[in-house]
Amino acid sequence: MKPDNIFFHNGIIKLGDFGFCKNLNSADEMTKTMLGSPIYMAPEVLKGEIYSNKADIWSLGVVLFEMIYGQCPFQSNSIANLIEVLNSKELYFPGPISNFLKTLITRMLTKDPIRRISWM
Repeated sequence: MKPDNIFFHNGIIKLGDFGFCKNLNSADEMTKTMLGSPIYMAPEVLKGEIYSNKADIWSLGVVLFEMIYGQCPFQSNSIANLIEVLNSKELYFPGPISNFLKTLITRMLTKDPIRRISWM
């Protein structure tokens, strides 16, 4: 998920560009492929590890951060360097933000997927 794929039409939010979609057999099934824009990918996806729907929470956290600040929280010009940035840098908020949003984004962008906020 990235901002370029979020559309507003007649007051309705729509998601688009599902060129890399894959049909899954159940809600619990996960894919093992790495497709999309690296800057929005969760650390576990970038590292080629097994991932869950918490990777989507990470991506939405990056989108929310970008909507607020106009930039992604972790940036780099290559996947290898992006992994290094994620390993070495802490989440930084470049401007004022409500405590609620700061807590939400921090929980969405928790690098350890086990500790990352879940849908439930």
